[in-house]
Amino acid sequence: SLQVQLSVALDHKFIRLSRYLIQKMMMLCLLALVSLSAFSAVSDAGIIRVEREACVEVHKKFETCTSQAYEDYKAAHEAGEDGRPDWLARKSCNYMTAAVEDCGNMLIGVCNTEDEVTKLKDQQLKGILAQLSSSIAEWDSEKCPAVKAHIDRMKGEKTEVEDVAEKEDTCDEVVVIFNSCTLQAYEDYKAANEAGEDGRPDWLARKSCNYMTAAVEDCGNILIGICNTKEDVTASKDSQLKSILAQLQTSVDKWDSEKCPAVKSHVDR
Repeated sequence: SLQVQLSVALDHKFIRLSRYLIQKMMMLCLLALVSLSAFSAVSDAGIIRVEREACVEVHKKFETCTSQAYEDYKAAHEAGEDGRPDWLARKSCNYMTAAVEDCGNMLIGVCNTEDEVTKLKDQQLKGILAQLSSSIAEWDSEKCPAVKAHIDRMKGEKTEVEDVAEKEDTCDEVVVIFNSCTLQAYEDYKAANEAGEDGRPDWLARKSCNYMTAAVEDCGNILIGICNTKEDVTASKDSQLKSILAQLQTSVDKWDSEKCPAVKSHVDR
């Protein structure tokens, strides 16, 4: 029957899943051993041996756990339906929970971090989830806690990626506004120079101060927000003002930093 065919197919898929999970977990444990051996020249050999042996022992328990999970899954299939709804979906969920979630948790510790094991679980569950959804009519990921947790994690990662993309778009827009601001500040400065002196004292010093205040201080403030912190922007302002201050003092007659608030703030900082 179709149900028997699906059951057999699922058996094979889960066998491959367990073997693949074992291989991947072994790789993680071997990586941990390699990193331990890198410190053998300066570490106590007895400690390294204990940790290596601990990883081997943990992995043996993991293999025993996944084997038992498969035996339980196989026994449930051989026993046949239990009269309760969604039998195949429930047994499939039980097997994935035992083999991937519960057995996988045994590897967390000195050999592998929780993050490493969680990533591996997600790889395994992602690979088989589409097959479960398409081959088991009554499958509902919301009813299988291990799979639901995996989906929730994937949604979280997707949201983070979308947030980063949205931030990048926003930052690009901010840079465009900043560039327009500095361009306008320059146009205003050029127009003031073309208009010539206005009869008031310290004309060139005043116009130079106005330009730096507009281009560095006012336009720079546009950059403060989700793209840059106030501290980052202030550091950038100081870098710009520092590079031009010496030139102002030697090339602009009657320049006085105390009379230009933007420069005075920089000097005080």
